[in-house]
Amino acid sequence: MVRANEKASAQVRWRVRQASGENGRRRFVEVATNFPQPCRYVLETLGEAYKYDAQAREGKLSPAERLAFHQQHSAPVMEQLHQWLEA
Repeated sequence: MVRANEKASAQVRWRVRQASGENGRRRFVEVATNFPQPCRYVLETLGEAYKYDAQAREGKLSPAERLAFHQQHSAPVMEQLHQWLEA
């Protein structure tokens, strides 16, 4: 069972590397039934980043303010996802 989980995690990590934006998120939704735990982690992490992006848009921040906001909030979330992918 551990080997199956490792294989599933490797496949999900590969898919994250291939995905981008909302289109990538949709791909995880499509395969979530086959790889529920890794996909759930990816989707929840991306959801957190999307939440910050929505806040930045709603705040009508200037480009410089938006960059600073994402560096403070979104970057750590995406770095955590990156670390998970590299593990």
